Amino acid sequence: MSTGETTDTSRQDGGLPGLLGGLIWGIVGLILTVISWVALGAYHATTGPENPERYADQELEAQVELFEAILSEAQFASEPIAEVLLGTFYAGHGIPTQIEGGGQTESFLLLDIWAALPQVDATTYLVVPAAVLGLCGFILARRAGSVGTVQGAIGGAFVVIGYGGLFCLGLAFATIETVDGAVQIGPETSEALLRGLGYPIVAGGIGGTLAGLSRS
Repeated sequence: MSTGETTDTSRQDGGLPGLLGGLIWGIVGLILTVISWVALGAYHATTGPENPERYADQELEAQVELFEAILSEAQFASEPIAEVLLGTFYAGHGIPTQIEGGGQTESFLLLDIWAALPQVDATTYLVVPAAVLGLCGFILARRAGSVGTVQGAIGGAFVVIGYGGLFCLGLAFATIETVDGAVQIGPETSEALLRGLGYPIVAGGIGGTLAGLSRS
């Protein structure tokens, strides 16, 4: 039997993507998610009101004031630009930002603050990674020749290798800490791990299931 015939038979019988495929399409999903968020944020910024602070309720306003007060008094070794960008990325998945200091811990959702604006629907930010990962899972399982719901779901979920891997790795760099270590600001670790793995497994799995059904 020739090589070409063997390849055709394996695709007909179905298959699962390799680790490299999961890594590549997971990273593609992460990049597309960030690009989509930037475009969405730019749109909301251009359509926003001139005085957005008046739309925030008292509880959200108090959280913002607390956050600003801590940042104004804290001393960092350098400007935490990378940490802030990473923190925003995690916040887009609905992960709370946690502030620890002085024996107290406070948590708040940046999405709640964004959603206080009339032109922002926070749900759209949560839907973006799910939709992107669903598409990547579909493509990944389709290219691997996955057949049926089970094989398709498993194949699509392989995007967790790239997306979930980088997502979890980024947590090590997403926390802002003062010079004396008295204050730490960053995403809630347990929630971040749950969503970082759950998003690609569930959304990618659904996309892969659709790919498997299209070939069965």
